[in-house]
Amino acid sequence: MSEKIEGKPADGGGDRTNPFLQFLTSLEAVPGQIIEGMNRQTTDEDHKAAIKAYGDAFRAQIQGLSAYLRDEHSRLSPQAQAEVSRVVTMSGSSALFSGVATLSRNLSSTTARLSVSGIIAEIKKIIKVLLGIFHPVVAPWLDGIIALINEILHDLFGIGSPALASTLSRMHQDYMHEQILLARLNRERAAFSEIGKNDFGSEGI
Repeated sequence: MSEKIEGKPADGGGDRTNPFLQFLTSLEAVPGQIIEGMNRQTTDEDHKAAIKAYGDAFRAQIQGLSAYLRDEHSRLSPQAQAEVSRVVTMSGSSALFSGVATLSRNLSSTTARLSVSGIIAEIKKIIKVLLGIFHPVVAPWLDGIIALINEILHDLFGIGSPALASTLSRMHQDYMHEQILLARLNRERAAFSEIGKNDFGSEGI
């Protein structure tokens, strides 16, 4: 009898040809893959209870984010939807999701947990690029929800390993610092571009 794999992507007709829908299907499968991997590496009932609690929260976050992305995508023009598909195709997200699925089979390994955490951080960057296509300015509340994903994931991965939890916390702080610097750079670029436009306009007067 074949083993049931929780969180396996469903075969949707449109998902097979639309890169963005494939992206969402793979994203929605991630919590199940990780939760199953975490449950497989422990027999401790307290650990299993904690995995369920954090896992349910992680699953709900991903499902909510996926639904939001799907709804926003449906409101785009055909040209903008084509741009989203190009971004997803160029991002290498398929390889990232494949890495999560493979590594989640052995989450008893610290290296595997750290690697999955790093891959999720990269997937979050792709999501933020997509959100930039949907809206020029990402709402602060949405930024907060995206930041929570890694916090919940780190709590999940840290179960039974306080030292790993500390390492993941430092990784998250580094990620947030990187995002702050990136946002600052983007603002400076936008301001510089606006100054250039104004200067060009004044020369034409």
